[in-house]
Amino acid sequence: MGHSSDPLTRKEIKDTTHLVPNKNLRKAIKDWRQRHALQIFVKTEHKTITLWVDVCDTTISTIRRKIKDKGIAVGWNFEDSDVNGGNSSNPKKRSKHLRSLWYASKYLEDNRTLGYYGIEPESTLWLGG
Repeated sequence: MGHSSDPLTRKEIKDTTHLVPNKNLRKAIKDWRQRHALQIFVKTEHKTITLWVDVCDTTISTIRRKIKDKGIAVGWNFEDSDVNGGNSSNPKKRSKHLRSLWYASKYLEDNRTLGYYGIEPESTLWLGG
């Protein structure tokens, strides 16, 4: 990924503008997106990370990917679900769940956008277990 001060990385901009045939239009899109990127924070139990995201179309699943790109586990956590309360080492006896993202006491659904939840610049999301 880019430096923490970069609104969007070159790769991210290229990924979303490469289909635009006009070079001047591509540049205009790139410039607009860089000006309209917003900084948000994600707090885990151990640290807070900074993310730069596109204000227009960033979904919660995109946020998860960006968190993962920073080296923080957002995927499946395994919990023991043994009926007897024991510590089962058998993965088939474990349940798994996605770590939850929260904002303003609301659970954030992966298919929703930041705008849907009213997430503004410098907002803090919480990554729970």
